[in-house]
Parts: sequence; C-alpha cells; structure tokens
Amino acid sequence: EIHAFFQRNGSREFVQFGRDWDINRVARYYLFSNALRRRGLAGAAGRIANECLLAVQNRLHYSRLARRAESVKKGSQWFSITHALARFVLANKTKIDFFRHSAAPDEHFLQTLVFNSPFYERLYSWTEEDPRANMLLVDWQRSERRGSPHVFRESDFESLVASDMLFARKFDENVDRAIIDRVFEAVCERQRRPRPGSATGGK
Repeated sequence: EIHAFFQRNGSREFVQFGRDWDINRVARYYLFSNALRRRGLAGAAGRIANECLLAVQNRLHYSRLARRAESVKKGSQWFSITHALARFVLANKTKIDFFRHSAAPDEHFLQTLVFNSPFYERLYSWTEEDPRANMLLVDWQRSERRGSPHVFRESDFESLVASDMLFARKFDENVDRAIIDRVFEAVCERQRRPRPGSATGGK
C-alpha cells in the first residue's frame, strides 16, 4: 500500500511545515549541542557553556539571520521526498551547513530549502501542521513528556489501524510491546489480502 500510494503521487514532496517556532533556535549559535546529549559532568558543562554563549549573543542582540535573504522555516524531521529533491538537497551543502550550529537543525534545513525553491509547489499539502503533509500520525495532545509525543499503547490499536496515515510514531517496546506486535500482524494480514482486480481478487 505504501509503494502504491507513492506511485500515485510520484511527483509530490511529503514535507511538513510547522506553524509556531522560536527564531532564536536558528538566529543564535548553539556550539555545544552535542554535549547536551551526554550525561554527568560532560552534559552539565555543555549546558552551562551553551547558556553562557546564548546570554552573550542575546545581550549583543546578535543574529545569524541579519544578512540572510532567504526565509527560514521549520517542521517535522520525518519526510518522504523524491529523488529529484534529494539530489537538490545534496547539491546545496553550503546552505545546509548554515544550520550546523543551530538548535534542532534537522527540523529546519529541509523546510528552508524547499520553501525557497520550486519544490515548494510540489508539496502534497501546504497547510501548516497538517499530518497528511508527511503522512505521519503523531499524538502530541497526550504527550507524557515535554518535547516527545504520546507513546502508543495497545488501547490505541483501533484508532491506529483505522487511520489512513502511512506511518506513525511513537512506539516504545519498553512501554508497550503488545501494540508493536499487533500493528505488525495487522499490516502483514492486510498485505496478504487479495487486491481488487488481481487473479484472486475479482473485478
């Protein structure tokens, strides 16, 4: 079904754009972001260094965007793109490098490239925050932890299989392994069904 869907929409780009975002995530330098993922003393030192650097930039009203002509955009880092767009992205390494020292660069670089290019006209959906833009089912309303979506559980099974989205997150086997197994079996069962018009599926 996934392959068939993309064949029907072969020229479309499935990139979701967000609505609200903090421009300082790109306008300021975040030179110690990698250290933030570490635990213990290294992580604490990284957070302190990052906060000090941001404080200096804020005091000086420094902005990396001051001389930038292109609009900067943000959205989901989960996407499905055509080969043509992938080649376009790889050919614009310099523009991508601009986001190297920003906060969450994976949520900015592609949306910015697409918005400022002809590929924007090929988006499957132009509506901000539209889950159909990247065909991804995510439940932020029931988020258990800040910055992370709801972890699906077995009680969510019926709504998951009834959805017309192609993908879903978030799953965690340490939270609920049963929902992963049930969704996997449901997908396998759906693939085993005869397709309409096939030799065994009738007209």
